[in-house]
Amino acid sequence: PALWGEFKTRFIESGRVIDDYNGRISHSEGQGYGMLLAEAAGDKAAFEALWSWSERVLMREDGLFSWRYEPCEYADRRCVSDRNNASDGEILIAWALLKAHRRWNEPAYLQAAKRIAEATLKLSTAQSGDRLFLLPGEQGFKEGDRLTLNGSYWIFPALEAFEKAFGDPRWNALNESGRWLIQTGRFGPYALPADWVDLEGQILHLSAKFPPRHGFDAVRILLHQAWSKTGVTPNDLKGYEALWQSQNPPPAWVSLDGDERAEYGQIAGMAAIAGLAKQQAKGVPNAAALPLPDENESYFSWALALLSRVAAAEKAQ
Repeated sequence: PALWGEFKTRFIESGRVIDDYNGRISHSEGQGYGMLLAEAAGDKAAFEALWSWSERVLMREDGLFSWRYEPCEYADRRCVSDRNNASDGEILIAWALLKAHRRWNEPAYLQAAKRIAEATLKLSTAQSGDRLFLLPGEQGFKEGDRLTLNGSYWIFPALEAFEKAFGDPRWNALNESGRWLIQTGRFGPYALPADWVDLEGQILHLSAKFPPRHGFDAVRILLHQAWSKTGVTPNDLKGYEALWQSQNPPPAWVSLDGDERAEYGQIAGMAAIAGLAKQQAKGVPNAAALPLPDENESYFSWALALLSRVAAAEKAQ
């Protein structure tokens, strides 16, 4: 409760989660993180405030969410600076709503979760060969036969929950394609998944649109694996262990086509994910032992650290 209280005090204002290291913007991903944490803390008032703001300001007519809000004089949807969606935002928000429905028995939460999930399947997926893939957004990630993909958008425990709740086999198809993506698309000296990849046919390569790194996006992959039914195994950590041992603390990002690495170490949220994965691989879950950010760290670091604790606690049940 104290950790949630500090997150709420520092990063939530009038129902919106503040990305304090990025111009105090709000985005759909952050709203989803906040809603998941509020539900885990049993804080219905905060959950409802976060959901109401997201629905009122970010939700589009088609059931997806504009991904970026920049503070402006109007303090409403006129401050949205990018109407394109980000599919991880939809998945996080819908999953939080599904969890909230189960906790508080609110039918409206279930209805909203279903609408968002269906819109995601309709507008943010694409077929390539015999696999169904999750597009990072409705616009800008499909050019001819080439898909630009981000493995961290596959939030495996949410996909599992959607399949169970809604019964659509496409959720399992997405689960399987995500697993294939992160196992097949490994690059560089540590054989790590990239933040961004391009898929052409059955060939995965580093995306030409983004820096060729394992960093602030791909770090979330292990969190999503750890939170899923299968969890993290020692085999999943091949490559990661070498990175973590390469320097103390490990770099926040490494290039996958050269020797570049961040001049600064992992943020606490990254360290928490690494700790969670190591605990699971050894079969010794201990949420309380995971690293925590200090008062100078960002919303993103705090979110990853607290979500790692929620995942550890849920998996230990």
